[in-house]
Amino acid sequence: MPETKTNPSATQAIPNRHILKTSSCLALSGNGTIGYELSLDNKKSLHIRIMSNTGGGYFSNEWVSLSDIREAFKSSADDGRISASMLFTS
Repeated sequence: MPETKTNPSATQAIPNRHILKTSSCLALSGNGTIGYELSLDNKKSLHIRIMSNTGGGYFSNEWVSLSDIREAFKSSADDGRISASMLFTS
């Protein structure tokens, strides 16, 4: 079984955040499993963060709001394809 990478700071307590779900899913490559958490902040805004990756890739464990993700994806091409580059500002 592949070694699971975790980010040490991922275990730190986050104030004003309620964890709704901790789970995992198959990576898009099919070569590993991604662990994630869903939470609500004190304003009832939904957030997600990656917690682990057995596929060996790098990841950030920062919380990202669903509203920020939706805003980034609004710039998707008319054909509906989504690229990770949409999540980064220039």
